[in-house]
Amino acid sequence: MLDLLRFEETYCDRLWGGNKLREILGRDTPPDRRIGEAWLIADHAVHESVVKAGPWQGCTLRRLMQEHGEALLGKARPTLHGRFPLLLKLLDTGDVLSVQVHPDDVTAQALGEPDVGKTEMWHVLHADPGSELICGLEPGVTPDAFAAAIADNSVAGMMKWFPAPQGTSAFVPAGTGSARVSP
Repeated sequence: MLDLLRFEETYCDRLWGGNKLREILGRDTPPDRRIGEAWLIADHAVHESVVKAGPWQGCTLRRLMQEHGEALLGKARPTLHGRFPLLLKLLDTGDVLSVQVHPDDVTAQALGEPDVGKTEMWHVLHADPGSELICGLEPGVTPDAFAAAIADNSVAGMMKWFPAPQGTSAFVPAGTGSARVSP
């Protein structure tokens, strides 16, 4: 039986990052860096969370999954690579993010990606007035029209834009193009 686990947070510089994790949420981020992400729980090739206190102090979530996966997951299943299936992050988007499309598991495997597909759930804890989310394409956008929009730099007009005030939640299935825009 595993006790309640508390993990160390890891802060990542991002070009689009800001300082709201420190100013609004009170996180102990470096004041001289543009922090875009706080990784709270991760069993990922890029970062593995480390237990910060208690009998498992210093142990990575990867090791816990290898040695006690069933106790951690209960009825849930690990990823295709045997990793913990949840990645929990806080984002501070002090600037506009690029539009990204995360593949589903089948596409990721076909592309030889070392990671699994990525379905996301977002919840907006704080937003400046006018903040927006981009999730998917407008109906009827064809591959040819999209390719032409890439060529003439007009893709933004084909994307679905949504207001993103504080409290907004969005489910973003794998394969959906998405980004966050702060004014």
